[in-house]
Amino acid sequence: MIEIRNLKLALSGGKATGVAYDADLLRLAVSRKLGIDVSDIDACSVARRAVDARKRGDVHYVASVRASLHEGAACEERLVASLATNDVVLAKEASYEAPKLEAGHTVARPVVVGAGPAGLSCAMTARQRSLSVIVLSHPGANDWLARAERIDNYPGMPGVSGRQMLDVMRAQAADMGTQLR
Repeated sequence: MIEIRNLKLALSGGKATGVAYDADLLRLAVSRKLGIDVSDIDACSVARRAVDARKRGDVHYVASVRASLHEGAACEERLVASLATNDVVLAKEASYEAPKLEAGHTVARPVVVGAGPAGLSCAMTARQRSLSVIVLSHPGANDWLARAERIDNYPGMPGVSGRQMLDVMRAQAADMGTQLR
């Protein structure tokens, strides 16, 4: 598998369809970047993309695309080696597995900065993994949320005020053993 980084893709895929790109245009962009025929590409897909709007009139996607060739891994290795660019590399399969800790095993104590919904969720997830967590928050950092009169779009807490939501989340985190400072 080859990863092509910083591949420029039109926002509309060259059509007035509103889709970011279609399979044929993606294959064409990959073949041009690699200097190969479109028919040599077995499969390709977008791994990541972002909008580049730094220049007015030239707004486009910048994508990382993964592609495989009909000829297989050996051909891909030769192609990557022949191209003198850091934008085309052999793709590494990456996965993440949360560490499994044995009872009594100690690790560095994680510190979460921020006691808003994201920070508290992070701290509670760490506690579920048996990590002792400290949450640091500046007084008044969540005043904007605390002042909200009604929140309807947070799962499991429809129609609560921001203050109620923060109080419930902080109480849950504290009940799980998270230290809030």
